[in-house]
Amino acid sequence: MKPGFTFAPVKLRSLNLRYFRTYSSLNISFHDKFNLIYGDNAQGKTNLLEAVYFISSFRPFKSVKNEELITFGQEYAGIKGEIVSESGLDEVNIHLSRGKKSVRLNGKIVYRLSKFVGRFNVVLFLPSDLKIVKGSPSVRRQYLDALICNLDIEHINDLKDYNKSLSQRNTILSRSRKINSEILDVWDTKIAEFGSKITQRRLKTIKSLATKLNELYNSTSGVDARIDLVYKPSYEKQGST
Repeated sequence: MKPGFTFAPVKLRSLNLRYFRTYSSLNISFHDKFNLIYGDNAQGKTNLLEAVYFISSFRPFKSVKNEELITFGQEYAGIKGEIVSESGLDEVNIHLSRGKKSVRLNGKIVYRLSKFVGRFNVVLFLPSDLKIVKGSPSVRRQYLDALICNLDIEHINDLKDYNKSLSQRNTILSRSRKINSEILDVWDTKIAEFGSKITQRRLKTIKSLATKLNELYNSTSGVDARIDLVYKPSYEKQGST
């Protein structure tokens, strides 16, 4: 996993929308230091923020159908943005139609979006994110995994392989009258292998976050105290991590 949590600055220079959510058309340029978005209720502030998130991460806030992102009565939606990062100026162009999404980076079609995860890091906080604190442990695991996926593409692959192996194992258990222990052992081994990698990355990420959290807390609180962030897996760890 990429070490630490210091990211090079990423700046959105411009954003063009066409039939996205409530915007039939919008062309906007951003200041390179600070931007304030304000307006009355139902004027499209959240939709604009979603477009900013979409152009940076290639996905909307939540898992929704393309039809929900396209202005009512239209056949497509377009999002185009210019993003400045340490690699230079990039142009991202996203085209949405019913059941299809096309992403172009600097004019070239992106066939594997996972290859570019984390290229433009963006922080999103919604009211629903309070579930991270108030919700079940599964919500916190999902949030942590989403963070790690932005840092390490291998985590995405291991999560997919883990869930696939778990699904296969559960299918065998639910459909087989007489369970073949050898076949079951194969999937148990895969689940343990991928699960171990996932857990180790979670532990390392939490450790790194805890260090950064203490630095920020001490520099802003004015209190000489230590706070901690701990990940407790459902099993006892053995050996070093």
